[in-house]
Amino acid sequence: MKDYIPDILMLCISLWLAKVFISDLRSGAGSEGARKLEGAQPCRLSLCVFGALCALVVLALFTWAEYCFGVSQTQSSAPFFALAFWLSSAFIEELVFRGYFVVKNRGRAALMASIFGFSALFTLAHPFFWSYAPPDGAADGAESVLSFNFGANAVISSLCIFTLSLLFYWLRFAPQNVKNSIIPCIAAHFTYNFGVYFIKLIQGHIVF
Repeated sequence: MKDYIPDILMLCISLWLAKVFISDLRSGAGSEGARKLEGAQPCRLSLCVFGALCALVVLALFTWAEYCFGVSQTQSSAPFFALAFWLSSAFIEELVFRGYFVVKNRGRAALMASIFGFSALFTLAHPFFWSYAPPDGAADGAESVLSFNFGANAVISSLCIFTLSLLFYWLRFAPQNVKNSIIPCIAAHFTYNFGVYFIKLIQGHIVF
């Protein structure tokens, strides 16, 4: 149970932040004084749908790449309730990265540089090239060690996350997103995580 304490804590934090986010939207967060969270602005439904479809295209392309390189069955397994944690982490990641980790109002060059730089940070924050866990086959209670992996699976997964990050940033700063809302980013990220869960389910990587 203790292994899931960080996930449960993240779920609780995300629920509280969601309450604040919805409160911002309902209170007319268009004014700076009313807004508590960056990007808590209304947006067009069509942009959310477009972002969700783009996320599914990215997922399909990189899933196809995994099959082409023969690494589809090397994916990690997840418990059946993992989707709740994945959605909570996606919400928090969008608030942090697309909401705050970006340089605005300093010109287009600064905006683009920050998007690529923070997308790289977002990618490296996901444990594909690295892991901190007990070695494979170690006895229970063994000490965790930092290890690195630069195999095909790690490269494909990292490229996928980097591409997704660029997509999410584009959704926020696209001309169609007049108020720079992060709602399309959240919708796209949720859709992607739903898709990952479904693919793991049909591949037999979801443990009941």
